[in-house]
Amino acid sequence: MTNKINIAIVDDHALFLEGLSSLLKDIENLTILITATSAKELLNQPNLSSVDVLISDISMPEMDGIALSQIIKKQFPTIKILILSMHEEIQIIKSLIKIGVDGYLFKNSDKEVLVNAITTVAQGNPFFSETIRNKIIFANEDEAQSSTKSILPKLSEREKEVLNLIAKGLTINQIAEALFISHHTVVSHKQKLFYKFNVDKITTLIKKANDLEFID
Repeated sequence: MTNKINIAIVDDHALFLEGLSSLLKDIENLTILITATSAKELLNQPNLSSVDVLISDISMPEMDGIALSQIIKKQFPTIKILILSMHEEIQIIKSLIKIGVDGYLFKNSDKEVLVNAITTVAQGNPFFSETIRNKIIFANEDEAQSSTKSILPKLSEREKEVLNLIAKGLTINQIAEALFISHHTVVSHKQKLFYKFNVDKITTLIKKANDLEFID
């Protein structure tokens, strides 16, 4: 996205809240608009409607992240919700997905993965960590089939070309030369592939794309 992404962060642990804010404050396309230590504090912010992405914990006093997500989706449907938590319980995850949260990461995720997740959900695409996705798959095979079908990436012809060349082991520069496009354009396509497959590594991208029969 070329525009700034306005971020709100809510977490009842002040040190984590401060650390996360510090981690994200220098990212060029992100603006931390609101920080709050409770759901009620967040909901009382007069500029809440200006938020693009809400990063929320689950376990919080008075009102948890699940209840908060329900309110946000009803009152501020344009706000994307990214859950950042250590909870692994499949029922909690399923409840949040039913509510319509846009992403779910564990708190120990790398900075690069977190920034990718924020950018991805801001663009209207889901971002769930591989661990979360696998939990959903193994929880119920039938649900997994329908879920996998619903999130099957849609690629442009150029993205398919770039993906296949990545799978063949070509470097960014080699791909640019082969397709007569710029280095920057190849990098952009690679990032879009990361977003669409919900991955953060080339090796994982290739494996997932091959499993889903995207690679020739």
